[in-house]
Amino acid sequence: MSMNAQIVVQAGSPRIDLGIGQLQAHAWFYGLPSLLGALLLAAAWVQPWVPVADLLRDPLSVAEMSQDCCGLYYGALSNLGVLIWAGAAAACLFAGLLLAVVSGWSPAAVFLIYGGLLTGLLTVDDLFLLHDYVLPHFNVPQLLVYAVYAALALGYVALFARQILEHGALAFLTAGSLLAISVGIDQVIHSDAPIRIFIEDGAKLMGIIVWTGFHVRTALTICVRALRDEVGLAVRRSFAVDRPGRLS
Repeated sequence: MSMNAQIVVQAGSPRIDLGIGQLQAHAWFYGLPSLLGALLLAAAWVQPWVPVADLLRDPLSVAEMSQDCCGLYYGALSNLGVLIWAGAAAACLFAGLLLAVVSGWSPAAVFLIYGGLLTGLLTVDDLFLLHDYVLPHFNVPQLLVYAVYAALALGYVALFARQILEHGALAFLTAGSLLAISVGIDQVIHSDAPIRIFIEDGAKLMGIIVWTGFHVRTALTICVRALRDEVGLAVRRSFAVDRPGRLS
């Protein structure tokens, strides 16, 4: 065992972190993505070439309402939201399974996998329009679908409140509020006015961005912490073998 390793053990577990401070982490995971999302929404609103609804609504809805189907830009921001959803789901599921392999089925691993599955469900719904077209076609009311999603989200909060509070309750609450605003407008205000569509789908996109920022940052933080603990344990075990009797 080298002197450097001995110093590391005496000082505690090896330090492995994201290499950035709290303010920088907020900027990278929330500030910059939210700014880009807001700029995209602003550009969609002020550009003079196509109706803003054609960019924000899902492509199928735009195609059905269009008189000259179809344009490559149909549902551009809606598709972007699906991709961002998918990124959050993939990050959570990968991190949760990695954590389960490394350190067992801890509450943190279950939290990440639940979050990944819930986000994956929302991704599939957004991509294939489950609550808009598929399930209503089989006589499943849209309100019932929303109620199921709300129950799953409330279960997520109830089961993993400690993890959510630890890793950014404000960001989680912000994301949930934006998504709830979008659903509320969809259910209460039935209008094709561009401003209504802009607020509804704009809130949804911003909610997806913040939701993804929270989950990607949380997944990365938990995995780094687990790796740090495993490396620290391995170093201490190696030190104990090289220096028997030095560690109790």
